[in-house]
Amino acid sequence: MELVICAAVTVAALAIVGLNWRRMRRLEVDLKAAEQMVELANDAVLVAEIVEGRILRANRAAAQLLGY
Repeated sequence: MELVICAAVTVAALAIVGLNWRRMRRLEVDLKAAEQMVELANDAVLVAEIVEGRILRANRAAAQLLGY
């Protein structure tokens, strides 16, 4: 009886890990697609640290606009 319960818990845990892996993979794919859209945008896109006044990321359009 104990072995059957343990096996069921293990199978359930593996199913959860599988779901989490699929979700993580989907998030990675979505993030990569969003990054490509921003990079290829004709508009300047900047990600900045407002408090410190630093530009963290800029797409090509922003780099050209800023003279880089």
